[in-house]
Amino acid sequence: MYTANIIDQEKTYLEAHQRFLDQKRGAYNAGYDSGYDTGYDSGHKEGEVRFLISTICENIKQGRKLDEFAPFLNSDLDMVSRIYNIAVKYSPSFDSDKIFEELKSLQKS
Repeated sequence: MYTANIIDQEKTYLEAHQRFLDQKRGAYNAGYDSGYDTGYDSGHKEGEVRFLISTICENIKQGRKLDEFAPFLNSDLDMVSRIYNIAVKYSPSFDSDKIFEELKSLQKS
């Protein structure tokens, strides 16, 4: 009887410990998934902005003014205007990394 009681207690402890581990694993996976999704979305948005910078710089190089190409970009006109104003400062080299960093610093302020 005494041995059966100890076995039952041990079994109960192991089941509780397994539930704890499952909860911990579930919380970890939820946090990981959330972080992955956030990172993916952030990277996707950065890629879109960098593509927009590249497109705007290409249009400036070809001598086009903002009002000539902005309506065709299918992007927020305020964002296009901000990028254009920054990019003009970096003419003729159009360093897209510097343009991106300046745009990012303006958005933080």
